[in-house]
Amino acid sequence: MEDVISGVAVDFLLDKARVEMERGGYETTRTELREKQVKLKLATDKKVQEDIVKKDEETIRRLEQRNKELTEALENGLDRKSWNECELCSQEFKDEGDRVPKLLKCGDTLCWGCIKHLANPDFLICPFDGTVFAFTEFNNINHLHKNLKVL
Repeated sequence: MEDVISGVAVDFLLDKARVEMERGGYETTRTELREKQVKLKLATDKKVQEDIVKKDEETIRRLEQRNKELTEALENGLDRKSWNECELCSQEFKDEGDRVPKLLKCGDTLCWGCIKHLANPDFLICPFDGTVFAFTEFNNINHLHKNLKVL
C-alpha cells in the first residue's frame, strides 16, 4: 500500500514539474512576443519615438553634468566614490526609497527614481547601451532586483 502511495506521489510531482515547465515555456514565448511588439511600436509609432528622443536628450544632459562634476572633483582632489552613485543622476545609492540601486538585465545599475522616470508603460530602454526591455504582467520594473553590491 505504501508503495502505491509513494508511486502516486512521484507521478503527481512529475506531472506538477511538467506543468511548471510548460508554464515557463509559455511565459518565455509570451515575453519574446511582447519584446517583438514593443520593438515594432518603437519602429513605427512617431509619438513614442518623440518621447524617446526627449528622454535621450535629457539623459545626455544629465551625463554631461555628471562628467563635469566628476572632472571637477578629480581636479580638486576630492575623494568621490562614483561606484556607489547612480550614473544618471549622480545621487548616492540608498537602501530604500527612490535611491535604491536596481539592476537591469543588461547589467547596468540605476537608482529606482531614474528607472521610474525612464520607463514607458510598455518598455524601458537602457540609457547606456540602448537595450530594450519589454514589460509583461510578470516582468516589469517592479521585478528588477536590488543591486546589493553597490550599497
